[in-house]
Amino acid sequence: MTELKITQNFKDWACSFSGCDGGNPESEIWLCGIEWGYGKKKDQTQEEYEKKLDNYYTKELREEIVEGARPDKQYLLTATHHLTYQFGQKVAKLCAVIEGCNLSEKKYYEFLNKEHPNAEIFKLNLYPVAFPNESDELWEKYQLPEITGLASKPIYRTWCFLNRFPFMSKQVETYKPRLIIATGISHLTDFVVCFAGQSGVDDIHKKTITSESDSGHNKRDLYWARINERTKLFVIPFLGGQYGLNSDDLIQKIGEEIRKIRDLKND
Repeated sequence: MTELKITQNFKDWACSFSGCDGGNPESEIWLCGIEWGYGKKKDQTQEEYEKKLDNYYTKELREEIVEGARPDKQYLLTATHHLTYQFGQKVAKLCAVIEGCNLSEKKYYEFLNKEHPNAEIFKLNLYPVAFPNESDELWEKYQLPEITGLASKPIYRTWCFLNRFPFMSKQVETYKPRLIIATGISHLTDFVVCFAGQSGVDDIHKKTITSESDSGHNKRDLYWARINERTKLFVIPFLGGQYGLNSDDLIQKIGEEIRKIRDLKND
C-alpha cells in the first residue's frame, strides 16, 4: 500500500478560504453551510453530470490545491445573489426578514434592493471539498486519499476539526461579523468549535419555532451562542428539505427571532 502524505499545499489550501462561495468577510452577515453540494442541474443528463464530477476531482480540485491558500475576497456576494435558484431566494428572504421585512406584505427582493442595496454577505462552508452527497464511499471512488493525503472522509473531517477550524475561528476574531448563520442542526458541535475556537462559549441557547401555517405542528429548532463582544452564532435548519425551512412562515419566524436576539443589549 502506498504511504499517504499530506502536502504543504493541501494544508495551506484547506486552512484558508477554500470552500467559500465568495463575498466580503467584512460583511455583517456570514452564511455557513457544511460543504458544497455539487448537485445536478435540471438540464444536465446523468452522463454530463458524471463528467462534470470527474473533471472536478481529477482536475479542478487538484489545481486549486496546487495553488495553495485561497484569498479572503473572491467576488462581491449580496443577499440577492443567485435569485434564480431556490436556495438563493431563501437566503434573500431570510436576510430581508432579519432587516425588518414582512414577507406577506412586501416583495423581499424589492425590499433588499431599495432599502439595503449593498447588503453584502460572506458565504462559506465548514469543509472545503465538494460532494454530491455525504457518502464516505465517494472518498475512495474519486481517489481523494491520493489528492489530500488523508485515508478516509472521517479522517478528513477530524483533520479539518483540528487544523481548519482554528483558522476559521481566527477569522472571526479578525473580522467580527455581527451574525454567523449556519445551516444544519446536526452539525451544531462543528459550527460552535469552528467559529468559537479555543475560547469556546459560555452558553448555547435553544429556541423552538412553531409555524402558524400548519396548525401548530410545524416546529423547527434554532440554537444560538455569543462568540465575542460583537458576534453571535445562529445554527438553524437547512433552507430546504422536508425538515428544513420549507415555508415563508418558517423563514419569517426564524428571521424575526434572529433579529430579536441580534438586537439584545444584554444576554
